[in-house]
Amino acid sequence: MRQRRARGGNPVAGPINYVTTGSRVYGVHKLESDLDLAMLTPDCKRIRKGLEAKGFKIEQTEAQGRYGDDGGFYFNLFGIKFNIISVGDDCDLEAWADATKEMLSADPIEDKKERSIVFRNIFNESLEAILPS
Repeated sequence: MRQRRARGGNPVAGPINYVTTGSRVYGVHKLESDLDLAMLTPDCKRIRKGLEAKGFKIEQTEAQGRYGDDGGFYFNLFGIKFNIISVGDDCDLEAWADATKEMLSADPIEDKKERSIVFRNIFNESLEAILPS
């Protein structure tokens, strides 16, 4: 997991824990592929509010609810579409990090649907191992 500390005067001020994930990290991406960032819901909401205050156009994600998502969104910056994935708690974020790391160590999967299924299976296994019994 990475942590970013925003600078003073920034509407997104405060540390943000996030995981960079998706096809741009571990898969076969295309020029138009988005950049996926998974982060905790409060951080996601804070970033969205800051971006809206700066006039960024925000689009709701199609995957609402698929990965513990509670308010994920898209925005564009310099022609790159960012997919902000909102996750419910630290366990979910750790599972995102674990699944991403495992996908990085495997051979790239070209088929997007297959890649999603493999990621989901790894994510679920990781989450089971993380959650207290």
